[in-house]
Amino acid sequence: AYDRDDGALVIGAGLRPEWVTQEPGVSVRGLSTHLGKLGFTMRGRGREVRVVISSPQRLTNIVVHSPRPGVRSVRVNGHSVRAAQDVTIREVPAEIVFRY
Repeated sequence: AYDRDDGALVIGAGLRPEWVTQEPGVSVRGLSTHLGKLGFTMRGRGREVRVVISSPQRLTNIVVHSPRPGVRSVRVNGHSVRAAQDVTIREVPAEIVFRY
């Protein structure tokens, strides 16, 4: 995770695809950020990567970066959003599903 110049917190940009797709995936708990303690999991299976952000509870710009290229569709909390490598989340907790 890192802070972008525009104030957004970016997660997942430094993760290798194989870290996410091999069990148990990636899990982060209690990472200190300017928004508070960050907690998320990122796990992939088949043509899908699921990201669950449990904290921080403060609403702000959190950018979730897909660890794999070729994103075909994205769902955030069950709703379709524009398919992209980076998705901005404005509400936590959140579940993001990237499909390839």
